[in-house]
Amino acid sequence: MPTNNELKTPFLERLALLIGDEEPYAWARRTGIPKSGFWAIWSGASMPQKKTLAKIETATGASPDWLLHGLGEPPPAVRQRIEQPLGESVPVAYTAKEGGLNSDRNLEYRAAHGQLDMERLALAIETVEEGLRVTKRTMASDKKAELVAAVYDLFEEERTPAMKERVLRLVKSAA
Repeated sequence: MPTNNELKTPFLERLALLIGDEEPYAWARRTGIPKSGFWAIWSGASMPQKKTLAKIETATGASPDWLLHGLGEPPPAVRQRIEQPLGESVPVAYTAKEGGLNSDRNLEYRAAHGQLDMERLALAIETVEEGLRVTKRTMASDKKAELVAAVYDLFEEERTPAMKERVLRLVKSAA
């Protein structure tokens, strides 16, 4: 199964959720996707064609809108993996040793079950984006997600303008 560093896009993360614990090329073969076509998709070199999306939908129940854009509901098998309570085994594709959005804290589960403070998350994202904008820097998505999660935790106790300014200074130095 891929590491978090190999899952560079939300599309590839959703594809990894569909594959689950199965070996990716075995999954592709079982789904009817030729190895070369799957390699192009899995490596991030290209997006699946309509006929490939149809094969994936037939095999997994994942709609093309969900797979490509995250719109709508994930298929039942994926939803079951996502909604596992904290502390239970979560598929490798949905965890990352490095943390971040796919961390074992499972932000999607926390959000779905009212354990994620959306106001605090918005403040964390806003602070990170402001720090990056002011310093004219960019970050890889996985690193930005880790920073947002860390800033989210910093805003747990206090969300005053003074605290935001302290966190913003930290973000500027980290970015």
